[in-house]
Amino acid sequence: MERPGEGVPAPVGMVEEAVESIGTTLDERTTCAELVGSLGRHGCEAVAVDLLGEDVPATRPASDPAPTRAATVGPRELLEAHDGEPSLTVRALDEGYPITTTDDVSGGVPRRSISMPMLAHGRLYGVLLAVRTGRPFVDHETAAMHYAARLAAVHIGHARRHNAVHSTAMKLQRALLAEPGRPHPNLDLATRYLPVGGGSLVGGDWFETVRLNYGRTLLVMGDVMGHGLDAAVDMNAYRSMLRYVASADLPPHRVLRRLDAAFSEDGTRRPATCLLARVDPARGTAALAGAGHLPPAVFAGDGTGTLIDVPEGCCSRRFRTHRSKSSVRRFAPSRLFAPSKREKS
Repeated sequence: MERPGEGVPAPVGMVEEAVESIGTTLDERTTCAELVGSLGRHGCEAVAVDLLGEDVPATRPASDPAPTRAATVGPRELLEAHDGEPSLTVRALDEGYPITTTDDVSGGVPRRSISMPMLAHGRLYGVLLAVRTGRPFVDHETAAMHYAARLAAVHIGHARRHNAVHSTAMKLQRALLAEPGRPHPNLDLATRYLPVGGGSLVGGDWFETVRLNYGRTLLVMGDVMGHGLDAAVDMNAYRSMLRYVASADLPPHRVLRRLDAAFSEDGTRRPATCLLARVDPARGTAALAGAGHLPPAVFAGDGTGTLIDVPEGCCSRRFRTHRSKSSVRRFAPSRLFAPSKREKS
């Protein structure tokens, strides 16, 4: 009885494996390794992928930088050009179409080489080089390799666009979190933002401090639903409006009500949570109000911590607003107030 996959022509099997094994991650070097691994299992003795540092239009100017080798499989000596001969990969990049060559290796065995540019959506990402000894590459093998190279180029393009968005979101997040307002001199403040997981998009977390009259400071921590640029844009809008509302020196629960009223009619903003603490060092008190955020914690001089229960209010469109008065707590001067932070995943 024939098992699934048996009797399938080699080029068809190559294409099927390429679809299943190439592009499993958003890492371009992993994609290159998957491409050479796939072709190495289907009739190629040595395979290499050279990537351009940045993708360029398919009509590649001669001034573009030379590619760098990203992945190889098989004997390296088969991939090396003979002295005095131009690199096959450079020729394929310059000419924009597959190039095949035949030359002799030790013992008079012919070395068959084929190189093709990695093109997708009118952009050039690099070049593929496949080599074997003995029989030449036939048309259907060349077509299958061309498909695999194009598939890898599509995934590399996706990975680079994803990384560009992620990098932009990270830069925007750092810029927005880098300069919280300065508290009064009678209050020491330390902040840290630490997203969980290197592949996670950031964008929704924020914190702020606002100076108030009589030596008081409003501490704020919030989290907009979601990740990425959209969440970062909404976070900036919430943060800017909070600075404006807090300048009126309202109690924390009324600041949340004003924020909720300001954004409830704007259906384009994402929901958010928020925690406010108006700290008065002279009186040793902090007035607290929460809107769906995790509770704050207070740490004593000996390092012991206690979570503070902040009553939650009813739901509204943008914030879970606190409908009663702010909760006022008294603290010893030696104690440290720290709004707790949910790890961003």
